[in-house]
Amino acid sequence: MELAIITSGFVAGSSSVSITADVADGTAVLVYDDETKSLLGSDVTTDGVVDVTVAPELFEGQRIIAYLTAFGQDTFGAVIVVDSENETTGWKTPETVDGQPYEEYLEAGGEQQPDVYDPANCRNISRDMDAIGRVINTPITFTLRQIESQAGNVQVIIEDVQGAIGGFKTKFDSDVIGTSTSKVYSVNGAYQVKIWGINETEADAVIKTYNLTMPTAVVEFGTTVVDLTYHADYGNATSPGLRPVRVIVYSSVPVEVQIDGVHTWAIASGTGSAPGETGRYEGPVHFVDEGEYTIRCRKLSDGLQLLVRQIKLNNYFS
Repeated sequence: MELAIITSGFVAGSSSVSITADVADGTAVLVYDDETKSLLGSDVTTDGVVDVTVAPELFEGQRIIAYLTAFGQDTFGAVIVVDSENETTGWKTPETVDGQPYEEYLEAGGEQQPDVYDPANCRNISRDMDAIGRVINTPITFTLRQIESQAGNVQVIIEDVQGAIGGFKTKFDSDVIGTSTSKVYSVNGAYQVKIWGINETEADAVIKTYNLTMPTAVVEFGTTVVDLTYHADYGNATSPGLRPVRVIVYSSVPVEVQIDGVHTWAIASGTGSAPGETGRYEGPVHFVDEGEYTIRCRKLSDGLQLLVRQIKLNNYFS
């Protein structure tokens, strides 16, 4: 969250306030008295957090607020300085009933007991601390996308990471910990990726698993090697919401192509070749929804020599 959130230190007598913000390292954070508008202190973020030294010391009932970069910008809001980070209420929940822990007593079917008024010994989290906790403890979410390559490999990409204040770390399978958001695979199998916040440990990671099947990329047509791939654009004005896709074949002999459920066998048009490249042939363009398709090519008028490949257009795992 790109807001300055005061998370701790707003206690009478404190000379330091902790702030969390999902921003780049080196972003300035400024702490103000929200009533007098006087600057109490400033510093810059590292890994999404910063401890700002404030002066004079905070006093009970004071209203303070933190901003990013400049006064008035990107704040989660003010907090009230308290005599303790815990707020005295006077009421507490029983700890035991007849020697049995209260939670176990309830799980065993016991009746709920009334709270006990004991103002000298019971405390409860302050309202500000409760609201802050709900914000900064938002779980990490992300999306995985699969992309097939011409070479017959599959690339998995992490996208749209949310809830990782200050940044995140990743670990694909048994690879080393890092910040990479993609990995290329060449072998069928079950795999996984972990993501956790920059200020967390691997034990806190969110884990997603996925199964991959490598596409077939090359087939022998006698002595002719054919590479079967495809091309799909994203936006188009002709058919909004659909993607234009065509089969592309690299071959030294003419071929026919087909996309199951989209178009039947059609002679691919030769488009020439670059130096050192086999001939390039392209099938007709069709507009399709995102999803899974089967593309086929065969040597012209030779149904016995056939290459089949499964493709996925913008296929998301989750």
